[in-house]
Amino acid sequence: MLSLLVSSLASTTLPAHITTMSMYGYNATLQSEWTTVGFSRQLSELVAGHALTGLPGLLRLDGGPLLNRTAGVLALASDWQAQLAKILEAARPHLVAGVLRGVMIGDELTAQGLPFASLELLIDEIAATLAGVPAASRTIYYNDSIFAATWPRIPHNLTLFSLDYYHGPATGRIGRTVMDLYNEYVLPKLGPETKALFVPQAFGSDVGAVSLEQYEEYALGNLSLYVGWASADERIVGFNPWHLLDRPLPANTSECAAATFGCCERGVVSMPRLRAALEALGREIKTNRFSVS
Repeated sequence: MLSLLVSSLASTTLPAHITTMSMYGYNATLQSEWTTVGFSRQLSELVAGHALTGLPGLLRLDGGPLLNRTAGVLALASDWQAQLAKILEAARPHLVAGVLRGVMIGDELTAQGLPFASLELLIDEIAATLAGVPAASRTIYYNDSIFAATWPRIPHNLTLFSLDYYHGPATGRIGRTVMDLYNEYVLPKLGPETKALFVPQAFGSDVGAVSLEQYEEYALGNLSLYVGWASADERIVGFNPWHLLDRPLPANTSECAAATFGCCERGVVSMPRLRAALEALGREIKTNRFSVS
């Protein structure tokens, strides 16, 4: 599977519209040669990563003062506009310099209770605030889940949107399911300036009945499908696989060990065949980005 995928990427030029490659998890040294952008909640980390490797960043906004959680449900903080202004003012010189290419709002916020109207309000405020920086630094990216099926539209001030959805190895590869979801719930709702990313599975687990090698083989099969789908639709401009780095195991693994995906604690760094395939894909995408930028 790996040799076929890598050789295919090496011998076939991707369509010119595929120009974005990122990864959940941030390590500029590991990813700079094969991703087009990285994202972190720490502005200082993105600035240092760019200084070291040249990798531009998206500043991730969730997990900070913009949102409050009450009884497990997210809402905009009462002073979210003032907090946003402060965050973007600190980021502005780095946006102007091209160290940052914009913001990544966060991950699955409506699945955690944030109303769609609040999400759209936040996106519109960000777009208005970024209007004064160079166009190349006005990217607004957001990822959500199957909850997006209930939305009336994908907020039109987004630059990039993705929906992550996975099947466990026991159910077979994703086949047409993820593309079906995009065809029904994402692509028809995109505004004229918004493009989509796919979020390929790039995780595994040493906990549970499925081996890490099986997860890796499954992810490689999925990746080949995602590349084919994106190549056939100019509204899908790249990939943001989940996830790059290994994650800590919970103290009690019994619950996640019995779940469909195990504990999801292993990332691309622990799966050398998948890493090689993603690096080959990313290098081809960086070539595309250079040729059209």
